[in-house]
Amino acid sequence: MKIYALVGESGTGKSYNAIAIAEKYNADYIIDDGLLISQGKVVAGSSAKKESCIIAAVKRAIFEDEASRMQMRSAIEESSPVGILILGTSDRMVQKIRTRLELPEFEQIIHIEDVASAEDIAKARLMRQGQGKHVIPVPAPEIRKTFSGYFLDALRVFRKNSQFADNPEEKSIVRPSYSYRGEFVINDTVLCTLASYEASRCTGVDRIVRVSLDKSESNVIFNIDVVLSYGVDIKECSGDIINRVKQSIEEYTSVYTDAVNVTVKSLSVK
Repeated sequence: MKIYALVGESGTGKSYNAIAIAEKYNADYIIDDGLLISQGKVVAGSSAKKESCIIAAVKRAIFEDEASRMQMRSAIEESSPVGILILGTSDRMVQKIRTRLELPEFEQIIHIEDVASAEDIAKARLMRQGQGKHVIPVPAPEIRKTFSGYFLDALRVFRKNSQFADNPEEKSIVRPSYSYRGEFVINDTVLCTLASYEASRCTGVDRIVRVSLDKSESNVIFNIDVVLSYGVDIKECSGDIINRVKQSIEEYTSVYTDAVNVTVKSLSVK
């Protein structure tokens, strides 16, 4: 197993360039801000970008917590990587991560200035400092549930002379809580109202009887009771409600929806 590092100050484009660098050095795994990533999937860990403040985020990224260190070591051992690319803001930071995870010495430490132009670094800094946006080298659908409630966008990158030429690198952009002042909270009543409105727009729905929300720290489930018009295809209409509500809730509120349960209470004849 060969270990590499990509080093650069915060907001200089490390995560943006991580996939291309990992590909170049045949590193099939990436460690970035507390996450172990491979082939566009999160294998283990919890993202530092979910923390409420910068200090907590740094502690998460360098695996200061013993439980997170043990989990990551176990995941690496089970995965048997050919190579790992570790991302960090300084040589000292990546060395600390490597030591805490008990990994071999670095084959090479790459600095962001060696792989990105001054113009690209300046653009990355502007996105971080001006808009509070962070890149995660994982497709948005893969981390949407983990980052439920965070503003999340997909990012597709095409590169020349890459195995991703036909299938672009897919990454995600997220705004952590510590990147802007204050927090936003969406009341459950608002979520239910939005779900009711979207369901009512589906063809064949006569009226919405009730919408309720089952919510825990990691799960959001909508329960929708409806009356449908007589003669409609119940299965098809219910499917339309499920798809419309899930898509709209996630698009407008960034809240990941685990399930939408539709109960047809009766049929209306008019």
